Amino acid sequence: AIACKSGEVCSGGQCVQSCTNQCTFGATRCSGSGVQSCVQLPSGCTDWGSIAPCNSGDTCTGGACVPTSGCTKGARRCSGTTLEECDGQSWFTVQICPQSCAAAACSQTVQCSAGARRCGGAGGGASVEECNPSGTAWLFVRSCALGCQNGLCVGGCTAGERRCNGNVAEVCKSDGSGYNVDQSCSATFCQSGVCAKPSLLLDNTTVTMEGEHIYAGDVILKNNSQINIGPSGWLRIRAQNISIDATSSITAPAVGNFAGGAGFGGSKSCKSNYCSSTVSATIYSGGGYGAAGTNASKSLYNCYYSGSRYCTITASGGAANGGWLGEIHVGSSGGGCSQPNGGGMIDLIASTKVTMTGTLKADGGAGSSCGNGSGGGVRVVADDLTVDGVISAVAGGSGAGNGRIKLLYGAQKNINATISGVVEQSLIPPLDVRSSTHPDSKLVYNDGFEHVNVAWSKPFSNVAGYFYKVSSALPTAASHVPGAQDTWLAAESLSLTRADVQPGANYVQLVGVAPNASLGVVEAAFGITINDKPPTVSSSSHPAQSSWYTSGTVIFGWSDPVAASNVKAYYYVLDQYADTIPSKSAQKLPGSDKALLVANQPAGAIRFLHLIAEDTAGYLTQKAAHFRVQIGPEPGKGGVSGAIREAGSTPPLLLDGVEVTLNRGVLSTTSATGGQYFFSGTVWQGGWELRARKAGYQDFVKTITVTAGQNTPLDIQLVKAP
Repeated sequence: AIACKSGEVCSGGQCVQSCTNQCTFGATRCSGSGVQSCVQLPSGCTDWGSIAPCNSGDTCTGGACVPTSGCTKGARRCSGTTLEECDGQSWFTVQICPQSCAAAACSQTVQCSAGARRCGGAGGGASVEECNPSGTAWLFVRSCALGCQNGLCVGGCTAGERRCNGNVAEVCKSDGSGYNVDQSCSATFCQSGVCAKPSLLLDNTTVTMEGEHIYAGDVILKNNSQINIGPSGWLRIRAQNISIDATSSITAPAVGNFAGGAGFGGSKSCKSNYCSSTVSATIYSGGGYGAAGTNASKSLYNCYYSGSRYCTITASGGAANGGWLGEIHVGSSGGGCSQPNGGGMIDLIASTKVTMTGTLKADGGAGSSCGNGSGGGVRVVADDLTVDGVISAVAGGSGAGNGRIKLLYGAQKNINATISGVVEQSLIPPLDVRSSTHPDSKLVYNDGFEHVNVAWSKPFSNVAGYFYKVSSALPTAASHVPGAQDTWLAAESLSLTRADVQPGANYVQLVGVAPNASLGVVEAAFGITINDKPPTVSSSSHPAQSSWYTSGTVIFGWSDPVAASNVKAYYYVLDQYADTIPSKSAQKLPGSDKALLVANQPAGAIRFLHLIAEDTAGYLTQKAAHFRVQIGPEPGKGGVSGAIREAGSTPPLLLDGVEVTLNRGVLSTTSATGGQYFFSGTVWQGGWELRARKAGYQDFVKTITVTAGQNTPLDIQLVKAP
């Protein structure tokens, strides 16, 4: 071995300035008659470790030592992060573990190097995952359209997209063919595709800032320093420590426009009893956030009828929202405003300590010929939190609601600030919950998945664990936040099954727990929306499914139960059976196609189009759409009948309650009255698949031919299931 020079590291068997991952952490491979595991090197990158020889009589297959003669049926093993089971001859995949595999079982216990990256495969695709700062869980970073290698997406990318390659920030080329180096982050670190800045010191300085800013060191405002937030209205600062002295401030403009709390109003009309006409006027209500805007009402003179008569127009106030959640957003506009006037957003996040004795201000704005804006959002987060200044997120005027102020702490807190707004103090909940199986909370996913995997970073240094639950709505009261009555979890990851979620909205809700068993009162909530409905299919050429049409050319069309952005592709089968469920091996259409033409269908045939949609994560729905078309002229009909008994029974045991179907549900009946079944003159002539099914017995399947005007006799013997 040759030692590398100072400033160099060993990567891939060479001395280089900066390392690159050579393999996926935890993966295994065969090398001769032994196994190599992918390990984390002191450089921070992965490489293949030393060879572990297989025992005598064993060989290496698929990255694991196995007996030369095969394997023991039912035995399980780990192959990297894949849990495998033996069928007596070979190993097959049971589950791709979301975090790690150890002792022949999926495990939530992980030890990884903070910032290390690997390739994941949840959802049947490929994705990039990153080790969280505490080294206790792998977090989803992004999906890869063309595959993942060594913790990086390969192939094409979206022009302008940014990523971190180790400690190098890269940006996608304008033609989308790959990434170019943007800059090296050797002085700090790379996060979200940009280099963190070393630190920020403002001393008697006024600056304008907006958006997100990441610092490797400290942020200090002192001696009458000011940060005025720019026209976007929001600012997020992440740093090791944040200090704002009593003379300094951060101010957000009133440009918030969060739709969930917007006020209402405009021109409205009303009419009083006995008056012949309506009267109109404009009316506006204020925006809501921490508190709801109040309902606005105005009494209008309508007419004179045995005295003056008035009617009333109203406008509901903007809704309160965002309570008991760890996240914040900008405030909401008043009704009828052409320019947003909700309060802005100030978000200060320190991994160690915040000392804030100055002023943070995110007030709403007054309406000009419209409703007043709500207060904005202010969040201050630190393991050690000291707040002894002024924080304001008040409404822009009467009728609007104050904003939200969230003070989130870990090991220590000292809060004595003058606060104007709706305030929440709590242990820090997880702030970066992500899902490798359902990554985008704004999208809808089909129900054809096995697991829901989520992971996060430790929210504060001495967190003891978490309580969690899954619900169908965000909290609207403190009692809705997870508590000691819910499920305890010690790890920074969670794997749920399909049975743990339901169609529609689902929220994985988490609160942190301190070593003294105190619980957070503000939660993290990760949203997952599930669709269980297939597309709705119709036919413009053969619209009625029970009618016969002479044309052998059929035009199908369909619509989706979800927005088009949630559909990647369709799979379809056209056959004579009623219950076929297409798989990904069926014919495929792009998600933009909503119609299908099939020609040359034979006369006298019954055909079904079976259609299923694929979502952006690769999941199908469990149910498919089935649309029946009948190509005329209508053929003649015959019958099928017989008796059903248990095979080998003496005396013969006749079986009632056996379901008998033709072409898997085109026609069906049930045996009764001593095992008898009948299709009396209801079966169109031609070939059919007859299937008989009863619990405890093997299915009986036979192809039969029915002749018009005749009965086809068929007695059935069912064999008991082993």
